[in-house]
Amino acid sequence: MNLVFCTYNRIEVFDTLRNLISFKTHSRFKIIIIDNYGFPKLKSFCEDNNMSYFLEKKLGLSVARNTALNLLPNEWVYFFDDDVFFTQEILDCLYNFKDENKIIYSAVYPSCPPIVNGELITGNALSSLSVHNNKMKPIGCSFGFFNNTNSRFDESLGRIGKKLSG
Repeated sequence: MNLVFCTYNRIEVFDTLRNLISFKTHSRFKIIIIDNYGFPKLKSFCEDNNMSYFLEKKLGLSVARNTALNLLPNEWVYFFDDDVFFTQEILDCLYNFKDENKIIYSAVYPSCPPIVNGELITGNALSSLSVHNNKMKPIGCSFGFFNNTNSRFDESLGRIGKKLSG
């Protein structure tokens, strides 16, 4: 299973990756970072922590995701937001999941709780994975599937650079 993080100039990605590698079981996964900005400290962090780092110079979340898919044909790919905290339960569920005909997704905790109109948004996000045949309803863009087709994300859609609309 490949855990993929597509990021664009987000300092929060360091907290996310530190959280992930704090679990001894993280070594069961290949951790891949697609940097859509060119953050030098991120590259060295990945090298120091046995993570795969790729710079994608063409901006766009869909572009970055497609880069990951091109690197990982016929493998499980799980896309996580770059600002999440992991639980052992999520890692165990991911490791034990083997059905290549299903899509999985999960809700996750943000590393920095978002503030909207001055109020802190809180809530108990799911801490395990949900499986839904071939229907994908990603929550927080944390979802995965077996990459066995030529399907790709539409690069005209989604976040591009500082444009945060989905």
